[in-house]
Amino acid sequence: MEGIIDQKTALQTAQFASATSALFLAGYSFSFSQSSVPQLYEVKPQVSTPIFKNIYYNGAKVVPLFSIIATISSSYLAYLEPENRRAYLTAAITAFATQPWTVLVMMGPIQRLIKISEADEKTKGRIEMSLEHRQLMIKWVRQNWVRAGLLAVSGAVSLWTTLARF
Repeated sequence: MEGIIDQKTALQTAQFASATSALFLAGYSFSFSQSSVPQLYEVKPQVSTPIFKNIYYNGAKVVPLFSIIATISSSYLAYLEPENRRAYLTAAITAFATQPWTVLVMMGPIQRLIKISEADEKTKGRIEMSLEHRQLMIKWVRQNWVRAGLLAVSGAVSLWTTLARF
């Protein structure tokens, strides 16, 4: 790495990437849990589930990438700065934890909402009567709060550790 980029530049780049990518994702996740999806609770599944499906697929383009950037840059900082290893490992682990959380906990409700969005009108009518779509969206919002919290912790720890140097 010495021939490509000097260590000070690599350190500063990793510090910037670690904090900003995690904090960006925390805000991104927070916005959908606070402002977007709750607005769909009272909307018929014929309308709300296709919107949710778009939200999910658009988020799937952004969230894993920035989560990986936050994880790798925080891990790199833990390697470079032994005196701050615990803090940067905490940032890396909390950023990484969003991936298994999404796959293992959130994916069930997500897949069901997508399936509802693709169902025929008769099925959506039954779902509207049972309010299943509403319950699944409420569950998703709560689960997404956890993801936003993990990312906020990652970004805050990384930012705090970086700023404590000055």
